[in-house]
Amino acid sequence: MERRRTYDTKQKRLVRSVLTQAPDRYFSVDEAHFNLVEAGESVGRTTVYRALEALADDGFAVKVFGPAGGEARYRLAPQAPRAAGQLLCLDCGRALPLDCGMLDDFSRHVQNHHGFEIDTSRTVLYGLCSGCRSRRSDSSIER
Repeated sequence: MERRRTYDTKQKRLVRSVLTQAPDRYFSVDEAHFNLVEAGESVGRTTVYRALEALADDGFAVKVFGPAGGEARYRLAPQAPRAAGQLLCLDCGRALPLDCGMLDDFSRHVQNHHGFEIDTSRTVLYGLCSGCRSRRSDSSIER
């Protein structure tokens, strides 16, 4: 199948600038749209969605989903050639980058010992972020 050509539009550059200004943060479509509107840009939500999808397809952005297939979130793709997984909180749905050498080591282990090559750009670990863990422990103490 032939891959269609992508274009670098003004809207795509604006959305890319949102990701570039906060390279370690994940944005929902609505958050990226809000940032652009707050900056005085006239761009529609659907246009922001399409731009984020195109940036993910082009490898400029990383796309992850919240727990149970929830809302998609996007962030700037790491430039380093190392593994780039994600941590997703099961309580609040927050996505955190996992740019860590330990993921590289784990991937090599799985490849060498199990003959399975992991696509680390799609590796997602589910659990609880520090804020949700703290809130859970605080609520259990109050009971």
